[in-house]
Amino acid sequence: MYFPDEPNNASDPMAILMGDAFERNVGKPRDPQTADVKEAYDFDIVVGGRNATFFE
Repeated sequence: MYFPDEPNNASDPMAILMGDAFERNVGKPRDPQTADVKEAYDFDIVVGGRNATFFE
């Protein structure tokens, strides 16, 4: 799982291996008013199929 705008994303070996599929592994910021915390992210994890989330 990765976070948007994280400076280490560009040099992470696993992120580089994922290529174009990397964007599917980046969390989407959630509206702070719908969460009980200051910052929240949604992650869509797909276990199988064509758009499966990359697991090591």
